[in-house]
Amino acid sequence: WAKIALFMWLLTPERLPEAARHVFESWLGESRRQELVSAHEYFLWIDGDALVLDHSVLLRRFVSDAEARSKALVVAEDMSWSDWVN
Repeated sequence: WAKIALFMWLLTPERLPEAARHVFESWLGESRRQELVSAHEYFLWIDGDALVLDHSVLLRRFVSDAEARSKALVVAEDMSWSDWVN
């Protein structure tokens, strides 16, 4: 879940509990966070156990759509039978 907290800190730090914000700010600092966010169009995290069904669909289809770009965070279901958390 640390990766979700990291993404929240990068994109919507005001939504993160103060203690979690403090951890990331002491690690990278607010100025570095702003540099990272302004330097990239989007951030993507994909787990090693991710299941991609249609390789012909470009990632651009999801990140270039105006409605999709307005989202701060998208979380998908973990496909592993052993993952009881998601």
